[in-house]
Amino acid sequence: MHLPVVSFMHLIDRIAHTNRWSKRPTAEKLAITLGGLAVCLAGPALTTGPAVLLLNTALALFAARLPARVYLAVLGFPVGFLLASAPMLLVSLDFADGLSFAWRPDQLPVATALVARAAGAASCLTLLALTTPVHAIVPSLRAIGLPAFLVEIMLLTYRLVFVFAETVASGYNAQTARLGYVGWKRSLRSSGMLAAAFFQRAMDKARRMETGLAARGFEGNLAVLPEDGAAASKARLAAIAAGLSALLVFGFAAERFLNV
Repeated sequence: MHLPVVSFMHLIDRIAHTNRWSKRPTAEKLAITLGGLAVCLAGPALTTGPAVLLLNTALALFAARLPARVYLAVLGFPVGFLLASAPMLLVSLDFADGLSFAWRPDQLPVATALVARAAGAASCLTLLALTTPVHAIVPSLRAIGLPAFLVEIMLLTYRLVFVFAETVASGYNAQTARLGYVGWKRSLRSSGMLAAAFFQRAMDKARRMETGLAARGFEGNLAVLPEDGAAASKARLAAIAAGLSALLVFGFAAERFLNV
């Protein structure tokens, strides 16, 4: 038995390695997702944001054949956070005569635009995360000139997330086997003990990983096997660029037509 969050992380990693697009050239997937992100940032929020969201959802469900429940669950985390925090943009704080709150309905267009733009951007990153393994992204990041130390930090952080998650899961499983979560008093006590032991054990595992890397001659560059499969097609990259450009033009045209 694993904690739900740990199982979900492993599910995402497995889908990224086994989906229909997992062997497609990473450059093409980066062009789609990063290009879609650029469209969200450059175009009108209320038109391009939802358009990019719908496009990425269609690609995820019908082209990459991702499980709908997993895709919607991963996308639901950032979108849910956006929906929960957007109402705070309609609240104004005034400290002139003490602390006071004021409702600002005039800020509704700003909050709506923020949610629309951010939801489209979140769908881009969700599509990339569920269709592309991390080891396949690394060569592309190096090829575009991203500093090597940033790439290595990304890889180590990705690995440590699983190390920390497995540390929590093993402690939780051991406590569950000893009936540590029977009743709210035991659950509270077991949760406190787990939190107290987590940091020490996680740092110990991280230190072991550091020692292992040093023993293997690590000098600041983690070697990653090159991606197998066909190289990116210039024709497909041109088609992706044309499609995203058309989407951006559509966003501006729709904004003028709807007058939003």
